[in-house]
Amino acid sequence: MRAAAHHARPPRAEGAGLRTGSATAAGARARCAAAAQRTRPRPGAARAAATGSSAEASALTLEWHSVDRPALWQGPADTVLSPGSPASRLAPQWKMLLLSDGSVTRHLELLTGRETTVECLQMEELSGPASVPPAARRIATPLLQRQSLLRASSGPPLVYAASWWCAATVGSYLRDARRPIWASLAAGQVEVYREILEVYHGHSPELEALLQCPGPFWGRNYFFHHGGRPLTLIHEVFSNGLEAHLGPQWAQGAAAAAGGGGGAAEGPAAPRGGAGR
Repeated sequence: MRAAAHHARPPRAEGAGLRTGSATAAGARARCAAAAQRTRPRPGAARAAATGSSAEASALTLEWHSVDRPALWQGPADTVLSPGSPASRLAPQWKMLLLSDGSVTRHLELLTGRETTVECLQMEELSGPASVPPAARRIATPLLQRQSLLRASSGPPLVYAASWWCAATVGSYLRDARRPIWASLAAGQVEVYREILEVYHGHSPELEALLQCPGPFWGRNYFFHHGGRPLTLIHEVFSNGLEAHLGPQWAQGAAAAAGGGGGAAEGPAAPRGGAGR
């Protein structure tokens, strides 16, 4: 699959700012819960229902979390497996996770044998200045930003996700934000095409707290296209705790070349595509 041309790791772009109340995760979850019964979003209101509470959510801010503190490597999807790329030395199962165009929700369920559950941390319309990925500009405005954690039942978070939607139409696709995105789209029989844009590897103190494990982390971003247009941009970061289900990240003999073993291995540093957070 050939990715669209983009910068290696998109910098945050000045787009729209959050219409928010509290800047805490608890406030975000409260706003989500208050909107649980709404199927069509309204400007300035929360758009989702959250389930449960978590200590790690205290690390959340209303900005999305990238893996650029510092970034170790990043590249367009069509160069990920090129010779010399750290990702080319990953074990096959980790390559599959990063580059598959299948459902992450379904992958997690097959790997863990448990239902994938969602904790919605934030779902807010954007207005005014804010940092969003440049690719999000291809989504119809006004933009809505969603942040969530995916778990296997009630276990520790396995995936952090941020996504950007058109606020005017998101309710047609995410009728119950307590469900994974793919499950919601499948329930509505919405046909989508996944275009993987980039893969990246790096650190984030906030994500270490949210995912409850040390970095660095692998992540990616991609579009879901529907009806010939981008429906949503999704940014996913995978917990190193997935090694319990996928096995070691690095292929045999590659860990030493990458600078270590397991989730702590770091590939060679590359110039950062955007400003650090």
